[in-house]
Amino acid sequence: MKRKILACVLTLALFSGNGVFAAAPGGTPQGAVSATPEAYRFQLQGNAYDYILAEDDLASVTSRCFAVKNTRLQSGGQTTKVWDSAGVTFDPGHETSVAGLMNPATGSIRDTWTDFAPDFLDYIDYAHVWTTEAGPAGASAYSTTCGIAVLSHTEWTRNIEKIGYGGVGGDWFLRTPNSVTGGQVLLVNASAGSIGGVSFGANRSVRPCFWLHRDFFKEVRLNLDATGEAVFAVMRRSYAFEELRGLYSVEELLRMGFEPSATVAGITFRASDVSGVANADDAGAEVRVLREEDSFEETYTIEWTLQTLSGWTKENVRSYAPHAAGTETLTVVGETGTKQIDFPNAPKGIVKA
Repeated sequence: MKRKILACVLTLALFSGNGVFAAAPGGTPQGAVSATPEAYRFQLQGNAYDYILAEDDLASVTSRCFAVKNTRLQSGGQTTKVWDSAGVTFDPGHETSVAGLMNPATGSIRDTWTDFAPDFLDYIDYAHVWTTEAGPAGASAYSTTCGIAVLSHTEWTRNIEKIGYGGVGGDWFLRTPNSVTGGQVLLVNASAGSIGGVSFGANRSVRPCFWLHRDFFKEVRLNLDATGEAVFAVMRRSYAFEELRGLYSVEELLRMGFEPSATVAGITFRASDVSGVANADDAGAEVRVLREEDSFEETYTIEWTLQTLSGWTKENVRSYAPHAAGTETLTVVGETGTKQIDFPNAPKGIVKA
């Protein structure tokens, strides 16, 4: 996927319901956590920066996921930036503002923030419309079209059990305005998680958030030792075992909770279909299906390749029968290495005996 650089658009609008800040700033929001739970964290292979998978809609038409940096950005050793010298809105048109520095008209976020993982750049949704709710002191709601933002109050509270407020190294900006007359935006206190207001001319920490296209987790390799179970769960329900075979080994996919599978004529076979094995998943049986055609017959081949040989004996047996006949039963016997069993004349598929 090639990166698209799109012009950023700022639109003022009035919203109701979720478009209005629901509570005055002050105390720590209910459910807030100081540290981001390990389950939602992930790192890219060869990159030590920590990110959070906050939301996903990979099963939907838009097919994207919402990620947040788990620490503040750094720029030339500096750990804070001025929000904006011109106002309280998140406006990439102001080149020296936080918004402009994360969404430059040319180049990339890496030109300013060197600790932003470059692998994300080709997968970010640069056409995303960020809706920012009205502030508690009368600031109007608005929307911004760009690739990278900082969290709104709504986005943080919606994922408050996933995105820790602490461990960032300093208080961090939200993009929700506090008030226009007071010239303030909201920020999160990194020590207590409480919400307060700060002048738009103030220096504070910046945590970027962005939406990633579906192909990201299929094409960019993760550091499995620094990736949590909630991230693996999203991957398992979004991708098939075979989709990730080019990126991870069978052993790694098993570790991530995937089960090898293959489908013949609408029938899905999985590694756990090998019965009699006490630890079928641990055995790491990879299922692969081949289909051959000629003018005389169709042959379906089910192939088990054993990645780990412990616990596998010739007594481990699984029987299958052709779907139509029901008279011929073929038996798969587990052996060291690879075992192939042919199912001739089964145009309607194969079912378990």
